[in-house]
Amino acid sequence: MNVGEKIKEIRDEYGYSMDQVIMKLKAEGVDINKSTLSRIENGERQKIDATFLVAMCNIFKYNFFSILGLQNTLVEGNVTGDVENTITLPVYGKASAGNGFLNMDYIVRTETILRFNDEAIPKNSFIVEVNGESMYPTLLDGDLAIVNPNYREVNLNNKICVVKYEDEIFIKRLSLNEEFLILKSDNPDRVKYSDIIIPKKRCEDFFCFGFVIERRTKF
Repeated sequence: MNVGEKIKEIRDEYGYSMDQVIMKLKAEGVDINKSTLSRIENGERQKIDATFLVAMCNIFKYNFFSILGLQNTLVEGNVTGDVENTITLPVYGKASAGNGFLNMDYIVRTETILRFNDEAIPKNSFIVEVNGESMYPTLLDGDLAIVNPNYREVNLNNKICVVKYEDEIFIKRLSLNEEFLILKSDNPDRVKYSDIIIPKKRCEDFFCFGFVIERRTKF
């Protein structure tokens, strides 16, 4: 069963019409029309961004990411501030900054971090632990990367993203052109950390969970 089929199944279980779901999505900050939702449910639209999926998880209390290889439920109310100068975010396992592996199965814990400025952490942000050295010196092995899944209006070219490709999770710098999508490493060792080149026709095997907005190094 694909994501769209599962959305329709659970929507029917709740007894919600498409119009009701669209209204609930708008309350979550996601604005789509009935035609788009219908195409997603029917499998006609394959590219579904993380913002939409996170909103659907919140509405139906079901982790639609599990169909993409992530298990267990999301933390309800992903972003919470315990005190004015701190924020608590869920940590989703580890994402490889090396040669890639699937280890983002569940929320391993929550992490309370200090705010360094007055800018709000975007809604539904989360943390992944960096594993490997391919993004050195930008990201170090063991760093906590804060990821923003709200990228519908963002140009992801040259941004560091958490992505899934062929059932492996990576943190890589995204490079886009007319023919290819390239997952690039910042590490200058090009022999050990070569680029991953994805032809546009293979993009159905690719999914972006969001882009890194901040790095926290653990000492």
